[in-house]
Amino acid sequence: MDRGLLRQLGLSHKRFAELVSNAPGDDDVVRAIGERDAAAIERARAWSARLPDEHRLFFWFVDLDDGYRGSKWLRPPVNFLANRIARTAKRLWPRKW
Repeated sequence: MDRGLLRQLGLSHKRFAELVSNAPGDDDVVRAIGERDAAAIERARAWSARLPDEHRLFFWFVDLDDGYRGSKWLRPPVNFLANRIARTAKRLWPRKW
C-alpha cells in the first residue's frame, strides 16, 4: 500500500521521510507535496478512493488480523500467516534508506 501511495505522490520512501521529518505537522507535509507536484494530492485521493473496491479481500484479512472482525477460529491462522508474510517480505526486501 505504501508503495502504491508513494507512486501516486511521485515520491520515494526516502524523500517522503525527509518531507515528514522537515515538516512541523501533517498540513505542512501535504503542502510540501503539493508544492512539489500540484496534481499529486488529487492523484493520491483518487487512488485512495478506489482502494476499498479494488482490494476488498485484502482489507478483510487486515481487519481480521488487527482484531476488527470477529472470528475466534479464523483469527489465529490469519495472524500466523500475516506474520510469516511480513517477516518474509522484510527479509527479501530490506529497507534501503
